[in-house]
Amino acid sequence: MKYYFKFSALLAALYLLTPFFLSAQQTDADIVGHVLCEGNHIPGITIHLKGTGRGTSTDQTGHYNLNNLPVGSYILRAQGIGYTAQEKPVELKAGTTIEVHFELQTDLIDLDQVVVSASRNET
Repeated sequence: MKYYFKFSALLAALYLLTPFFLSAQQTDADIVGHVLCEGNHIPGITIHLKGTGRGTSTDQTGHYNLNNLPVGSYILRAQGIGYTAQEKPVELKAGTTIEVHFELQTDLIDLDQVVVSASRNET
């Protein structure tokens, strides 16, 4: 009976710890880089790893980092208002940090005509 209890306790412990070990193996890749336009770093550009819901923005110096990402093949997208979006394929491997840099082009924003009118009523 003691043997059965010890064996059951060991199996229960392994069962409870399995998700912890699996999650540690799946999310251990990082991406770092910067975004430029005409040689100048661009702050506030959105960086998104498609298919993961993970993203960030470039800091005041145009640099970004994404940490603890799931391993696999993805598309990394950089976009911002006034710039043409750019995508790059990335291969994330366990325990690695890769550098991905973007060189965006300016994009003209074409807006429809806006008419503002007002009238004054005196009473």
